[in-house]
Amino acid sequence: MIINKKLFRIVAFGVCIVLTAYMILTLVITSSYSVLSADDFSIGIIDKNTRGIQYLVAACDEVKHFYLNWQGTYSQIFIQSLLTPINHYGLAQLRWVMVFNSGCFFISLLFFIFNVIKIHKYKMDAIMMVVITSVVFSICGYETYPEIFFWFSGTTGYSIPFSMLMIGTVLYLKLDDVKQQKNKTIVAIILGFIAMGGSLTVAGTGCYFALIVLLYEMCCNRNVSKKKLLVFLCWLIGALVNALAPGNFVRHSSIDNTGIHIGKAITNSILITQDRWSTLLGYNFLLVLLVITVCGFVSSPRNKVSKKKALFSLMGLGTPFVTSFPLALGTETIVAPNRAAWVIDLVIILSSCYAAFLIGVYISNIIDKRRGFIIAIAVVLAFVICKYDGYGLSDFKTLELTTLGRQNVFKAHYNAHVRFYEWCMSQPGEDIVVTPEHCPYGIDNVFNLYLSNDPNSWVNKCVADYCGVKSIMTDYD
Repeated sequence: MIINKKLFRIVAFGVCIVLTAYMILTLVITSSYSVLSADDFSIGIIDKNTRGIQYLVAACDEVKHFYLNWQGTYSQIFIQSLLTPINHYGLAQLRWVMVFNSGCFFISLLFFIFNVIKIHKYKMDAIMMVVITSVVFSICGYETYPEIFFWFSGTTGYSIPFSMLMIGTVLYLKLDDVKQQKNKTIVAIILGFIAMGGSLTVAGTGCYFALIVLLYEMCCNRNVSKKKLLVFLCWLIGALVNALAPGNFVRHSSIDNTGIHIGKAITNSILITQDRWSTLLGYNFLLVLLVITVCGFVSSPRNKVSKKKALFSLMGLGTPFVTSFPLALGTETIVAPNRAAWVIDLVIILSSCYAAFLIGVYISNIIDKRRGFIIAIAVVLAFVICKYDGYGLSDFKTLELTTLGRQNVFKAHYNAHVRFYEWCMSQPGEDIVVTPEHCPYGIDNVFNLYLSNDPNSWVNKCVADYCGVKSIMTDYD
């Protein structure tokens, strides 16, 4: 019986590793077929003959221009200026940048999860692998998030800063005043400052999380780590540098010139958070939370979960609201665009999975008997959820991407864009009219190039500049 139990855990561990690798690699490989679109043609555009120090100076000038006139995301503009394929090697470079982006994100995510497990002194066993696979499934299995994994501008403003935030957060959590950790503190500050210069949804998430950790230490230890406090203040300064940019107010005035409405932003933040929760629960995320709660219940922690830790984990569930607030304040929307929805969904997934696991552990701590009965109830609930949640194998996004990849849908879509730019660049200085025959078609699950029949639209003008033609327009709506 002991041998069978041990074998089962080994098999479960292996299956989870295979499933996790499958989901991650599928998305990384598919993202390599990303194409240029929208802001990719207009942000960070620097003369191709500029090199070395002059290029860095030009990138800083680009940051200054956007900071004063459109948005405060200093990291996004600088990173986009450095890495933009428009200034260098076009679609060929874009492929490598997008693979780096998706790969960096998942490496950072796994680094974050592994270290949280280590900090809480749990064994890296089959149960923990089930938790990790469940988290990755929640990110990969429902939506492809085209504006994150298939759009260069979304990469520089959202996913790269969030990746930096997760690595910086791990370093932040490990800081204490007993050990000499000068280098670790400096790196945490730098990574966090980079993250704070991305989308304000990322900045708000980082500052709120760091604050919760400080409050938890204050509540439990009656003091606060000076190193953690220093890092938090540096992150907060970075977030304020971003938020108070003159460009943010210029941009907001183009949406609503009557001023900033904090009360309305609070209401809209609630609505955005509710919408993203509803979207996730519309898949089978409730089942994922149940599975993770059971994992917490059957795990063998070295230390018990206190009421304080459980309470602060519930406070973490407020993070999606904080994440949504800058978006609601700046745009007055009640529906998050895909790139912002990714950040909110990611925060919901991480915070709720963490809370679910600790709740499971806490229940295990207070219940000594009838543990089998509790697990039986959980199994019944799982079957009920599976029957009525409406999520089936055909809804599994990774499987859909695999099928389309085998049919060369993404490769053909990418190659169509390569031919399109070659066709445009073969007509320098001309007024180009694009027919359906030449225009790359749009497909689902990725971010597409959109042109209009107005040659003076900003996208058309930027594409024309990139291709070296006088103007470009479509002959269809």
